[in-house]
Amino acid sequence: EVDPLVQFQALSTLLTGYLPPDGTALPPAVEEGLRSLSAAADLDVRALALASLHWTAGNRPDVRSLLVSAVEEAEDDQALRDRWLLALGFLGDRYRDRGDFERGEAAYRKGLELRPGDPAFQSALGLLRMAMEDFPEAVRLLRASLDTDPVQPLGWVNLGLALAGAGDPAGAASAYRRAIELDPHESVAHFNLGNLEQRGGRLEEAARAYRSAVETDPGMGRAHFELARVYIRLERFADAIPHARRAAEFLPDHAPSRQMLRDLSEALHDPR
Repeated sequence: EVDPLVQFQALSTLLTGYLPPDGTALPPAVEEGLRSLSAAADLDVRALALASLHWTAGNRPDVRSLLVSAVEEAEDDQALRDRWLLALGFLGDRYRDRGDFERGEAAYRKGLELRPGDPAFQSALGLLRMAMEDFPEAVRLLRASLDTDPVQPLGWVNLGLALAGAGDPAGAASAYRRAIELDPHESVAHFNLGNLEQRGGRLEEAARAYRSAVETDPGMGRAHFELARVYIRLERFADAIPHARRAAEFLPDHAPSRQMLRDLSEALHDPR
C-alpha cells in the first residue's frame, strides 16, 4: 500500500493488536516493512513505524541505532518526536487501563527514553505506580514531573493522593492547597482536602472544603454526599438534606446516598 492513510491505519492496528514488547523476534517480513516505513515521507506514518520498532525491538542494538539515526537526521525532529511520543503514550494508557501494568510501564519508559524528563510521561508513570499501590515511587515520579512543570493543578492533586497513600497526610494537604492556589476552581482538590480534614476529625474545615467542591462543580455527587455526612456529624440536619438530595440525584446507583436521604427525610418529616 502506498496511500499514507491506509498505511497509518494498518500500522495502528499492527501496533495495538499484534506487536509484542521487547523480547520477541519479529517475522523478517514484518520487520522489513517497519524499517521501510520508518523512512516514509509522510511524518505520521514515519513516526508510527518508528514507535512500532521502538516498542517491539528497541532493546536491540541495530534497531536502536536506526532509531537514533532517524531522530538525528530528521529536519522535523520535534514534530517527529511529538507524534512518536503520542503513540507510546497511547500504548501506555491502553495497557494501564486494562490492568497490564508491566506493559504500560514499558511504554511510558520508552517515552522517557525518547524525551528524558518529559513531565507528562513522568506523571503517567507516577499514576501507574499509584495504581499498583507503590506510593513511594509514585511520589518520586510525580514530584519529578512537577519539578519540570510546576504549573499543573491536577498534577498537584495526584501528588496529594500519592502522599496520602504513602501515609503523609500533611504533605497531601499541602499538595491539594497548592493545586487550589493554581486553580481555585479545581473541584477535585477541594474534595480531597475535605476527605483529609474529615478523616482528621476537623469537621468545620471539611465542610468548608466540600462546599468549595460543590460550588466549583455542582454535579459532583460524592462531594454532596460527604458534605451531607459532615453536616450530620455536626448535627446540622437541615443543612444536610439539600446535599443529600443532590447526592441521590447525581449518584442514582449509590445506595448510601438514597439511604441517607430517607433517614434525613424521616427524621425531619421532609416529604422530599
